[in-house]
Amino acid sequence: QKDRYDFSGIRHDLALLRRNGKRLFIQLQDVSFDASIINAPRYLLTDTAYHGGIAGQYARDEDSTAKPAGYVARRWDPAVRLRFQKLLAALGQEFDGQIEGINLAETSVEFGTSGALFPPGFTPTTYRDGVIDNIRALRRSFRASVAMQYANFMPGEWLPDDDKGYL
Repeated sequence: QKDRYDFSGIRHDLALLRRNGKRLFIQLQDVSFDASIINAPRYLLTDTAYHGGIAGQYARDEDSTAKPAGYVARRWDPAVRLRFQKLLAALGQEFDGQIEGINLAETSVEFGTSGALFPPGFTPTTYRDGVIDNIRALRRSFRASVAMQYANFMPGEWLPDDDKGYL
């Protein structure tokens, strides 16, 4: 629920690992690569302030045969990003220094290249800026634990031949 977080699963895993001399590293997954999986809270999907909260990803072809390939939280949308960053702050308040580290999910998302399948408000630049803003929020929230971004490629470029400096 909005502003209510259930970290009991993390607490459970952290306790189990500590009892066994291990450490916990968390990956915060706000993207899926399966059309049946949505990694976002329900309120984001229904409240108009969040513009649906997520965007569908599609296989690379641009025509009418484009197939759903998962969902991503609207990282480029300031309203959605604010909610995500509140989650990061809450996680950091409880677990910074208690866990080994946390990483944000991969930067790779697919909306095609022509722009025909781009979600409202999305551009490669707004996406990049949103990712950077989330990385900064992650670091503010986790000063003692490792804070990391899983970065593999960015929409709007294809390395090394089409490098626009997003990654």
